[in-house]
Parts: sequence; structure tokens; C-alpha cells
Amino acid sequence: DGTVLIEDVYNSTPASMGAALDFLARSSRRPRVGVFGEMWDLGDASEHWHLHVGRQITRDHLETLLAVGPKAKNFADGALHAARPPAETHHFETTGEALQWLRTNRKPGGLLLVKGSRGMQMETISEGLKNG
Repeated sequence: DGTVLIEDVYNSTPASMGAALDFLARSSRRPRVGVFGEMWDLGDASEHWHLHVGRQITRDHLETLLAVGPKAKNFADGALHAARPPAETHHFETTGEALQWLRTNRKPGGLLLVKGSRGMQMETISEGLKNG
């Protein structure tokens, strides 16, 4: 359907999330959809970093944010408090819920970035989209 799918599902840290947001901001493809799973191995600072990254997510980076996993709710909460929040922000507990939303609601074309820590198994989303 003309969508460019980028899968970055091996490691996710605050720094790599920042780099992903910078990439999205420079992309001319529309719509831009970010499917962001939890960042793992952050210890006691996990909530802080998920909120911090979430607050950086604006409509300058993407039009739709899908946050996946219990801790990723802080991405969504942070984005909603950004100066210019994305047009749509959704939180899902599981990759299956996010995949179902994408199958039903995603517009063709544009850019879809799937990113998260390895343990989140975010590749199930991109594989599910590729396999229909």
C-alpha cells in the first residue's frame, strides 16, 4: 500500500528513542506513525525515562503514536502533555491489540516505525502487517 515500514526492535533506550524521533521529524512521508514499545533495563528510573521520552513526542515527529506495554503508557501520557501533541495517541497493553488497531485504522502510504526493546517482541506487529 506504499507504506515504508521501519523495524527497530532489538534495543530501545532513551538515546535511541531520541534518534528515532529526530529521524521522524526529518521525514517528508505522511502520515508518520510511531509504534513504540517499552524501553527495558532502566531500573528504578523507568517511569521517569518513559515520561521524558513521551514529552518529546510532538506532531513535528509524527501524526499518530501507538504506545505498547504497561510502562509505555507513560509515552502516551507524556506526549499528551507535549507543547504540540500528536493528532492521535493510543495506548495498548499488548502487541496484538496494537496490531489489530493498525489493521483497522492505518491509512495507506506514509511511514510506520516499529520500535521497542527486544523483550517486547515488537516484530510481531510488523510481521503481522506484512502477512496480512
